Amino acid sequence: MGKRKRSAANSDAKTYLPLYAAKVASPEAWIATARELMAAAAPLQFGTAAWWEACRARFVCGEKVSLPTNVQGVYFVLIGYVIENLAKAMIVGRESTVVRRVTESAKGIPEFLKTHKLFGLVKRIRLPLQNGDEDLLRRLTRYSVWAGRYPVPVTFEDASHGEEFEDGKEYHVAYISGEDAEKANDLVIRLARHLYTEWRSTNLCNWIEELEGVQATPDVS
Repeated sequence: MGKRKRSAANSDAKTYLPLYAAKVASPEAWIATARELMAAAAPLQFGTAAWWEACRARFVCGEKVSLPTNVQGVYFVLIGYVIENLAKAMIVGRESTVVRRVTESAKGIPEFLKTHKLFGLVKRIRLPLQNGDEDLLRRLTRYSVWAGRYPVPVTFEDASHGEEFEDGKEYHVAYISGEDAEKANDLVIRLARHLYTEWRSTNLCNWIEELEGVQATPDVS
């Protein structure tokens, strides 16, 4: 019985492992997941705008309004995953042969595709960065790793509010602002356009047009 099970498992691996590896190495698969995550994030973007508007009404204008639940942390989680999937789509597109080989050898996603560090991923694909991008990417990473998912970080070390940036200086990253949603949307569009320079798929082109047609969240900071 044991030998029969091992034989069946080996047969399944020969049949399905190459298909699994091909999907890991497929930019379209990563793009499709990014698109689904972006769709899921859209309602939360409106919830985030509503929270900032209520804050302004209550604390700036002195109106007696109750604050809705702040969903920006969860929104950050999803947007962080969108950016992660788009960056990884470009990586697997450039390194598909290596990705397939390593995936089949390890029988799992390669280690270099498991990282959630968005600034490093974006630097790796050579996206031209604008002022404020590093700050936003590091804050999105903080939320996608733990701050938007758990009440406390996985390790005490991650509880620090500061992080060393590329210039060698430490900056505060434990904050959110009313401009974040608009900046995040802009970053996603720039990232999708950057990906399109190397992966000219119809689906990606249609999604970029869809993203560019969406009204930006009003500045409620």
